[in-house]
Formats: sequence, C-alpha cells, structure tokens
Amino acid sequence: SITLWSFIFAGAASMLFLNYTRVMHVLTNPQSWLALAGLVLFATILPYCAYTAGLRLLPPSVAAITVAVEPVVGTLVGTLFFREPLPIAAIIGMILIIAAMPVTRIVHGHGPCTQNASQIDNQIEDLKE
Repeated sequence: SITLWSFIFAGAASMLFLNYTRVMHVLTNPQSWLALAGLVLFATILPYCAYTAGLRLLPPSVAAITVAVEPVVGTLVGTLFFREPLPIAAIIGMILIIAAMPVTRIVHGHGPCTQNASQIDNQIEDLKE
C-alpha cells in the first residue's frame, strides 16, 4: 500500500541525516534495541493502526482534527508528566494549530457563517415557492 511505501522511503531518507558513529554506539547496547522496538511499536505502528481503525468509525473530518491536535496533546503530556521544557516556539506552534481548526472548518463550509448562509438560502427558496 501507499503507507508501507511511505514508511520505507521516509526511513531510507532519514538515513541521510544520521550520525553513524553515535548510531553504532547505541546499537551495540542491548537496552537500546528494546527502546528502539518500543519506539517503533508504540510511537509508529500502533498510532497508525489506531488512526486507520478510527477512520472506519469516524468521519474523515473528525479524524483529521484529531490528528491535528495530536502534537498539542503530545507536547502538553511531555511538559506536564515528563517535565520536558516548553519553549516559546512550541507555545506559538500550539496556538497556531488550535487557531487553524476553526479556520479550516469555515473554509471547508462547516463554520457558523456557512451554516447561516445556507439557512438563508433555504428560506429564500421557500419564499419563492
């Protein structure tokens, strides 16, 4: 499928940016293999499978909003539970992501302005009849 090929090409392209000396040092440690397996399983495969399963149950617009919010939730979880720093760039990014959600709904015809406009159009059509 297209997703499999996306993962393969993204993995191959990321090899261009690796520090091979450090990677070889990490790969000689057995605990690193366990961490790598956990990262592959819990941060890549399971979220993708959950998203794909969710597409069967939710409309694509709801799934897209959920995926868009994920970086915000991940950043907040990291900050609140794992004491990760919260730089100003991350705060600005979260604000932009949250601000973009109502904008995309309006642009795609799901906002309050478009609902009112369609109601007015329907009322006008009713008056013409």
